Amino acid sequence: MSKSSASLILFGGAVQLLKPVLSKVSLKELGFGGPLAVHAPKLNKVAVEGLLVKQRAQIVKAQMQQLSVTKAVVNADLVLRASTLTKPVFREIEIGENGRIAFEECKLLAPSFADSAVRGALAFTRSKVMKPVLSGLAVHGKLELEHAQLTGARVSNVTFHGALSVRHSSLNKVRISDAVFHGDVNFANSLLRNVYFSYVVFKGTASFEGAKLRGCRFDHVTFEQPIDSRRTRLRSTRFKETTFADADGFKPRKH
Repeated sequence: MSKSSASLILFGGAVQLLKPVLSKVSLKELGFGGPLAVHAPKLNKVAVEGLLVKQRAQIVKAQMQQLSVTKAVVNADLVLRASTLTKPVFREIEIGENGRIAFEECKLLAPSFADSAVRGALAFTRSKVMKPVLSGLAVHGKLELEHAQLTGARVSNVTFHGALSVRHSSLNKVRISDAVFHGDVNFANSLLRNVYFSYVVFKGTASFEGAKLRGCRFDHVTFEQPIDSRRTRLRSTRFKETTFADADGFKPRKH
């Protein structure tokens, strides 16, 4: 399908699609009431406005160029596996309490997540995420990275009422600014290289257990709870106007 548009497409039962090809297509009010399985789709400049996912949806081995999804409601698992997404835009997405968007073994180049609410989970597992922009997010559930690589990210104007879990992952040249973490934050056994925290408040527990920090900066950062810094290693990490909950601070081993 190429250079076309469609409105109000609702699927009540199970849907299976094999190697669909869409180019320059606009879809409005697209809903899946039953399970969805899509294998090896190729999408180029596809725009979806108004997406509803009510049961598990799985997309495998997708090639997506400039996908745009706005005003989506996800109330079940939406899993993308072994896929490549280039410059995707996700805006005004609501992940319900029972919903989850998961990228597993995926490559994402310059994705944008904006003005969205995560009440369930947004997860990146064994995935490479390059130059993402996250702005205007309200996370009430969980944002997870596990065995993932995050490079060149810009995270700003975000509020975490839920949890941030970064485990066994690598963060490189990531900037986090104007953020409040009400819930627990976990960077366990991860590598943080050239990560810049600016005007960030950690209200919950922050764990850097087993983490390695290389060339990181903390600028106008507040930790309201004691830090778990067991086996934390710092190198060339600087602190400016940083407030700790106790006199111990990081108490790391410097190497």
